[in-house]
Amino acid sequence: MPYPPPPEIVLPHPWVLGEYRLRPPEPRDVPALTEALQSVEVQRFTRVPSPYDVHDAEQYVRSAREGLERGDAIRLLVTDPPGEQLYGACGLEIDWRDGVAELGYWLHANARGRGIATRVGSELCRFGFGLGLGRIHLQAAVNNPGSVEVARRIGFVQEGTLRLAAIDGPAGSTAAPRADMHVFGLLPGELLPVAP
Repeated sequence: MPYPPPPEIVLPHPWVLGEYRLRPPEPRDVPALTEALQSVEVQRFTRVPSPYDVHDAEQYVRSAREGLERGDAIRLLVTDPPGEQLYGACGLEIDWRDGVAELGYWLHANARGRGIATRVGSELCRFGFGLGLGRIHLQAAVNNPGSVEVARRIGFVQEGTLRLAAIDGPAGSTAAPRADMHVFGLLPGELLPVAP
C-alpha cells in the first residue's frame, strides 16, 4: 500500500516573531550564508560542508525550495524583521512515513546567547505539530552545551546518548576526534512556554 502524499506546507507570510523573522532562503542570501558558515563552531557541530563556499550556499537555497515543494523539509533563515540581517537558520527534516521530523538549527556567533534558537526552534516545532507530526527529535553533541540547553528549554526530553556518533570537527574530517551525541525527543503537548 503506497504512503499518502505529504501535506502541502504553507508557511506563514510574513512569519515574524517579535524581533525575528523566519523565511525561506533566496539567491540574494548566498553571500551572507557563505560568510556565516565559515564559522568553525557551526562547521564543528553541524553537517554543513567544510570548507563552505558559494556553491554550497547556492545548493542550500535550491534544496530549501525543493524540500518545501516536496513537503519533506522546512529550511528557513532567521533574520531581522525586514529580512536583511542574517542571524542563523533552523529547519525540520520530515519523514511522513512515520510522521516524525528532526529539528536542526545554527546561529551566527553575534546572535548567540539571546534566546533566538530557543524561540525559533519552539515556533518551528509548534508549526510541525500543527502539520500533524507525532514526534520531533534532535541530536546535540555532548560537548555543545549551548545546543543541549536550547533543546531542554524548548521542552525536549533527553532519551539517551549515542556513543561516538559524530565527528567532533568539520564534516568529513578524518583527523577529527569523535563525539558522543545526546538524543532528544519532543511529543505534542511537551513544548515549554518560551518568552516572547
